[in-house]
Amino acid sequence: MFRMIQRVFERAQEFFLTLVGVALALIMCIVFLQTFTRFVIFHSLPWSEELSRYLFVFILMIGLNVAIRDDMLIRIDLVDYVIKGVWQRIFAVVRNLVGLAVGLVISVNATGLFRIGMIQKSPAMRIPMIIMYSLICAGFAIASISMFFKLAESARALVQRDSGVPSEGDIRA
Repeated sequence: MFRMIQRVFERAQEFFLTLVGVALALIMCIVFLQTFTRFVIFHSLPWSEELSRYLFVFILMIGLNVAIRDDMLIRIDLVDYVIKGVWQRIFAVVRNLVGLAVGLVISVNATGLFRIGMIQKSPAMRIPMIIMYSLICAGFAIASISMFFKLAESARALVQRDSGVPSEGDIRA
């Protein structure tokens, strides 16, 4: 059952990665259009900068879970080089637990912005700000799910290694 849920989430992550690519292409088009209209036509588009910022937040929030999946988050490599053996696997479990806790705390606390977001509208496009606040909440919730799977993977590696069963990382070709 766990593997099935993990596979469904991995497919969702591929979809998220596609959405990030589309959003990045949209940002490039919008910035090009804004630059063209400002410096060639001498007329600035009032909505382009705001939409670019919203798309950037979208890329960050959705791309966060892909970065977690691919181990592309910032961390201190020195710790990974100094700590070896079972302590390295224990440290990986603790690091993933802390990441999961932080993601959940931010996601839950972001819901406190919903009341403000239902009233407030964006300055140029006049869209409800609850959309942006919901994106932050959803982004960290999805990142927490991704971190949960990383935690399960690191805990499995710790338990398998301690029980004498080699894990995938221990087998070198």
